[in-house]
Amino acid sequence: MSAKKRAWSGAKKATSKKVLRPVAEITHYFPRVRAAVLKLNRPLSIGDPVWIKGNTTDFRQTVGSLQIDRVPITTARPGQDAALEVMRDVRPADKVFSMKGAIG
Repeated sequence: MSAKKRAWSGAKKATSKKVLRPVAEITHYFPRVRAAVLKLNRPLSIGDPVWIKGNTTDFRQTVGSLQIDRVPITTARPGQDAALEVMRDVRPADKVFSMKGAIG
């Protein structure tokens, strides 16, 4: 084996995966209306793909409905508490990650 081949054999491959950061944390869940209250730390808009992950929760969906004080909105800003319609049960402390622009 040549010296050049030996030097590259142990090299790590570069990955292009994006690190996902939480957009929000779920603070409350209302099962009758399937709505979760989110404490946002990044903007979130209708149509954004999200991944909701917790100890027993793990699913992806697209943001279809956002509300603040029962008033529909199109974009929620950091620091706001917004209601998100969810397709499955969630729990307080579950994290919401934005999949917008994610690879994979």
